Parts: sequence; structure tokens; C-alpha cells
Amino acid sequence: MAITFVGAGTAASSSGGSTGSLTPTLPSGLQDNDLVLIYCTGRGINYVFTSPNYTQKWSLDHSSSTVNTIVLLYKKYATGDANPVVSWTGGAANATVIMQVCAFHGVDLTTPFNVQGATSSCVSQQNIGAITGITTGASGKCTIVFGHKAGDWTTPNGVATLTGDSLTWYEIGEPTSKLGTDAGAVWDYAIHNGSQAIANKTFTVTGGEAQYGMGVMQSLNEAGAAPKTITIQESLSLRDLESDMSLITRILNDFYSLYDLPYVSTTTPTVPDVTIMRIISLITSEPQY
Repeated sequence: MAITFVGAGTAASSSGGSTGSLTPTLPSGLQDNDLVLIYCTGRGINYVFTSPNYTQKWSLDHSSSTVNTIVLLYKKYATGDANPVVSWTGGAANATVIMQVCAFHGVDLTTPFNVQGATSSCVSQQNIGAITGITTGASGKCTIVFGHKAGDWTTPNGVATLTGDSLTWYEIGEPTSKLGTDAGAVWDYAIHNGSQAIANKTFTVTGGEAQYGMGVMQSLNEAGAAPKTITIQESLSLRDLESDMSLITRILNDFYSLYDLPYVSTTTPTVPDVTIMRIISLITSEPQY
């Protein structure tokens, strides 16, 4: 099942405070079992973000700046889920908080996350980067690049969408706020094949001033295809199968489809008789010839 982007909700922001909460909106078009992500950022390093029924994937701080924290929360969507209320502790006055929700369809919900890149702490500058690249695993077929800056930027379109790796990149959102001491958050994604090499990335920012930034890459695992099954009547006997070549062929076609083998002709099977009889024997639990 290919991964697809569902959409992003409306971001929420605050001037911060030692504690508080915000309610970013869910995107439209959600279906049961979509993966919902909440990207939370704080202009500090002591922020702790939580939301009922959501699990924290990671909480990362800048190595030296004291003004960059990014957190990723997630859950499986279920019909009736309301917009999440995200609370925080450990904040400070004028330490800007920004958060946004997005969702993806077709993600493996047993193990949704593939490769997490190195936490990239950037010097005070106009852009955000470089954010260290990754090579995804075989099932890692979507990569998200997260960025945060302790300063705002031009709106709209203050951050250029990422490019490179012979992929098409899309922006999830780039919410920025002048509440508190200013900040901005940005995240982009690309869909690709497994075992994809993603080069270092830099978010190019227009407007605002030089400030510390940070970022990280995270890939998502694609959900496997629904299992294939063959339905056969329990009353079938070896004699029934011997006397009806079309029935044998149908069973063989189903068998071949189940294991993604070459297609069998609808008139004459293209496998040796001994193989046919072994499959029949397996199906009917009768002795082989």
C-alpha cells in the first residue's frame, strides 16, 4: 500500500509561558488508521509537550543555543477523534511555541517509523541547515525533513520547498509567529522507493534575521499489501479435480497469483503434471501419485 499525504491542519502558536496548551486542527479527509503527526516546537530547551492518546516519537534540543526544541507526537486516527489539545511544561515567557498537525495514509502502523537522522544543530544564520541526510531502509518510502528557527520569516512563502535526490518534494507547512520573541517551524516530505539516499538539506529562508536553527530527518515505513488468500470448497476430492481441467487451472491460477508466480493458461496448465498433482494433493490432503 503506497504512502500518500492526507493533508495538514491549521497551525497554532503562542508566546509561550511556563505552562500552557494549544489546539492545532486535524486535516480534512482523514480515514481510520491514517498516521497522525503533531510537530511541536518551542523557543527554549526545557519544553515538554504532551497530548492525550498521542505517543512521543522524539524530543530534540539544539546542542548549544538554548532556543530550539522540536518534538514529534503521533497516533493512529480513529473516526471521531477531535482536534488534539497539546499541553506543555518547562516553558518560559516569550519563548514562542508553534505546532501543526498532518497525516499520512498507507503507513505501517505496527512499526510506523523507519530511519531517524542525526539531530542537526545549526549556527546563527539566515537559513536552517545543513540538516544531515539519511539512507532509508527497504520499507522506508517517505522522508520528512523538520526544521526550526528561533526567528520569524516572510509570509507567505518565506521558506523555499526542498529539492534534490531526483525526487519531488512538497511542503507540509511553514508556520511562523511574532508572538513572544519570534520563531518559525517548517516541514517538507518526499515519497520514494525503499533504500533511498537523501542528501543533506538546507531550508532557504526569506525575511527575518539571523538566528539559531535545528532540524532532523525521519522516514516512514510503508504498510505491506493485504494478504492474499485462496478459497476452495471443502468437499473437493481428487477425482473431482482429475475430471475437471478448468477447475485445476483455476486453482493453479489462484495459487500462482498468491505467490506472484507466472500466469497459468486458462486452457492448458503450463507446468509439469507432477507439479499439478502435488498441488492437488496438498489441497485435498490425499496421497500423491
